Amino acid sequence: MFHLVLILFPLLILVIIGSVLLFGITTVIAGIIGGASVAVYIKNKRVKQLLLIGFCILLFIGSLCLISTLGLFLGLTAELFSILFYIILAFIIILAIAGIIISISINNKIGMTILIFIFATVCAIALLFVVLGIALPLK
Repeated sequence: MFHLVLILFPLLILVIIGSVLLFGITTVIAGIIGGASVAVYIKNKRVKQLLLIGFCILLFIGSLCLISTLGLFLGLTAELFSILFYIILAFIIILAIAGIIISISINNKIGMTILIFIFATVCAIALLFVVLGIALPLK
């Protein structure tokens, strides 16, 4: 049984790190491709702005996953990691607030409510991570 602990635990850690890394790469690629396709194909100004904000938030979420995983291998210090973490979360919060402000001007009441709820949820989750980061700092 001891040899199972020696083999399975590192494999489990590698699977977790690999899945977070794969998720980060996938969301960054989706953010880049989605943002480029929105810029080229969408003609409506409000829809284009809202979609670009959504894809930028997706891009920043992917970069958070990539920084956290690659930080283990690149030897990022806790101070540098926390600074990058807070900068990316600040961008996410700013974009979510901009999304709320832009989605207020939508004429469809149900669409406006859904978009405000989505952007408010993203903003609340990012603020929660900021508060948890301040309350439980990396040492």
